[in-house]
Amino acid sequence: MKRSLVLAVAALASTSVWAADGKALIDRYCVGCHADEVYTRPDRKIRSLDTLRLQVLRCNAMTKSGLTDEDVAAITDYLNQSFYKF
Repeated sequence: MKRSLVLAVAALASTSVWAADGKALIDRYCVGCHADEVYTRPDRKIRSLDTLRLQVLRCNAMTKSGLTDEDVAAITDYLNQSFYKF
């Protein structure tokens, strides 16, 4: 029981850290092409968490930003927590 609780708390804490890192990464790499409105428009094309991650990967490849897997996960997590909520 205690071990499960510790693991759950650690997972939640790492998600929050990743989301914070995701915001910093978006500010650095994404706002040049995207304003927040792209994530909230009614006709948005992203309809699942997997599609969101794939879009972040596509943007990384197109811009040659050199984001790591951890960066992609942090950006995806931040966007999902802040806008998409899948």
